[in-house]
Amino acid sequence: MTTNLTLRQQTLVDLLADKTFHTVADVGCDHGYIGATLLHKQIAKLLLFIDVSAPSLEKAKTLCQKANLSNCQFLVQDGLEKVFCDCAIIAGMGGKEIISILSNAENLPNTLVLQPMKNTPNVRQYLCQNYYVDRDFTIFEGGKYYDVLLCTKGQDTLSMLQQQFGKTNLCNPSAEFVQFIQHQIDKYEKIVQNTTDENTRQHLDQLKLCKKEIENAKNI
Repeated sequence: MTTNLTLRQQTLVDLLADKTFHTVADVGCDHGYIGATLLHKQIAKLLLFIDVSAPSLEKAKTLCQKANLSNCQFLVQDGLEKVFCDCAIIAGMGGKEIISILSNAENLPNTLVLQPMKNTPNVRQYLCQNYYVDRDFTIFEGGKYYDVLLCTKGQDTLSMLQQQFGKTNLCNPSAEFVQFIQHQIDKYEKIVQNTTDENTRQHLDQLKLCKKEIENAKNI
C-alpha cells in the first residue's frame, strides 16, 4: 500500500509502531489514511473507522478496498460511544471535543493517541483521572505546531508546567519546541507592552519558566 502520510499522520503511526492491538478505533478518521496504514503494518488486527460524516467514511472504505484491507468496520457516529477497542486514535479536533468523546465513552481503551488542535492543557488535566501520559510532545509541520500525546490506562500527576507545555517537551525538548517557546515569548513580550491584562502577563511568566526548565534539561 502506498499512502503518502503527512508528518503529523506519520508521527501518530510511529507512536504505535512497536505495538500490536486487536482492535483500534480511528475516531474522526476522515479519509482513513492512518487506520489503513495501521492495518497494512499489522499493528491492528481490526480497525474501526469512525466519523460523523458518511461521505468521509466512504472515502476510507474506498481506500481500504483498493489496498485489499478486509479487517475493518465503518461506523457513522459521534465518538466512541459503546465501542470496544484496546486503542483509540483521536486526532485533528479540538481539545474540548476530545474530552467530550472520552467522557461519553462507555469503555475507555487501554491506549490513547491524541492530537488536539487546541486546548491541550485541558486535555492533559482531564487525562490524569484515567490515564498515564507516556509521551507528550510538539511537532512542526506546514507552519503550524501540533501537540501529540500517547497515554495508557492508569493515573498521573502533572505539574503546572507539564499541564501547560507537555511532559516530554520539558524533559527532552526538541529543536522545534525550543523554537516554539521562544516565538511565544517574543510574541507575548510585545503584547504585554500594550495591555494590563493579568492573564496575559501570567502566561508570559509561564513561558519564561518553561524556557528555563528546558534549558536546564538540555544542560543535564
